[in-house]
Amino acid sequence: MVQERQFIDAAVFDQWVAAQPGDHHYELIHGEIFEKAMVTKDAHGISVSILIGYLTQHLIAHDIEGYVTGETSGYLINDKRCIPDAALVLGQTPTGEAYSTNQPILVIEVISDDENSTELRALTLKREVYLDAGIVVWEGSITGRYVDVYTPDGRYRRVRDTLTLDALPGLSIPLDKVFR
Repeated sequence: MVQERQFIDAAVFDQWVAAQPGDHHYELIHGEIFEKAMVTKDAHGISVSILIGYLTQHLIAHDIEGYVTGETSGYLINDKRCIPDAALVLGQTPTGEAYSTNQPILVIEVISDDENSTELRALTLKREVYLDAGIVVWEGSITGRYVDVYTPDGRYRRVRDTLTLDALPGLSIPLDKVFR
């Protein structure tokens, strides 16, 4: 028996999330609710933390207005509620909203489990949302020790050595430090 998916709108999602007990994080992507999985793999958290550290230090060192968030910060992107593993916002200050209306210029997603079809499906849907909104996407693979870089203009490249970002001249992130 095939179970039909139910799609909901943003208003219903917001009410539903407010009624949920506990400290869980949810995303609304193309009308579907996805729970942001609690990652139990240290490598995932370490890799994300290192990327956040490099980005944050670059902002501080070059006195660039903006901030970097981690995997507990959500964003309202074209009526979708997404929680990337990390995001970079330039020229703005945090809003304090559950799903910030500030637009990131970069989102980072690190794959927790290359064999988890639900995670990979959510990642594919989120990538579409991010790119449609003009956001650069870095998708990291701990197992493969690489980052796939997607840009809104349709460019794609697989990086295995050093990450850079056009919006942050001089930024250089060695992947051998990220994926130890």
